[in-house]
Amino acid sequence: MSYQAVIRNSSDVLVTSTQIGMEINIRQGSPTGTVVYTETQTPTTNANGLVSIEIGGAGFSAINWGSDIYYIETKTAVVPPLTTYTITGVSQLLSVPYALHAKTAESITGAHYVGELYGGGVVFWVDQTGNHGLICSMIDNSTGLIWTTAAYQSTTVPGGALSDWDGQANTTAIVAQAGAGTTYAAGLCDVYTNVDYGTGVYSDWYLPSRGELNDLWNNIKAVQKALDSDGNPATTAIEKD
Repeated sequence: MSYQAVIRNSSDVLVTSTQIGMEINIRQGSPTGTVVYTETQTPTTNANGLVSIEIGGAGFSAINWGSDIYYIETKTAVVPPLTTYTITGVSQLLSVPYALHAKTAESITGAHYVGELYGGGVVFWVDQTGNHGLICSMIDNSTGLIWTTAAYQSTTVPGGALSDWDGQANTTAIVAQAGAGTTYAAGLCDVYTNVDYGTGVYSDWYLPSRGELNDLWNNIKAVQKALDSDGNPATTAIEKD
């Protein structure tokens, strides 16, 4: 399972071209649930503070992904000897590695569907299994924001941000270049934490790619119906600018 993150120190400064320590925990049932898997790594960040790792050592295949919901908790250590970790994030795994461990998913029931209120938002796309999908937020965070800061609109994003299907990778690369902030779309989505509208609070949002936006508009009727019938006046219909 692939994982990417932009690493900053306690002063919110990018940690670039530096070896760091990482501890990855998979928690079952809730963000503070039982740790069913853990591993440590010592990767090196790139010039933009971005680190990319593959998760999945001994014991990973023993996780029964179909039995419950799971959360990934990441901790980092930037000061030698790289063993004093600080929690950097906890987020729910909506797409889990069923393809690698299909044998553990045989008991799955109640697949997700387009228009379902789930994971802090509305499901707007699912794959053929119904167990992998994409979620949009239940409110418009802002209108009229450009994708990056004005200083970088005419430049190439180091590491690329051209994926038609992976908005998470695009967002990570854009924020690594422009820096944290809420005055541009990728930065705003990167730090967004949704209000709990009955499906939980999450902070793993990102700016969707072009392909992901197309998937949203292809299923917009079901999404709008879900937002209109959820009984909460704070949630808003999605508008296409």
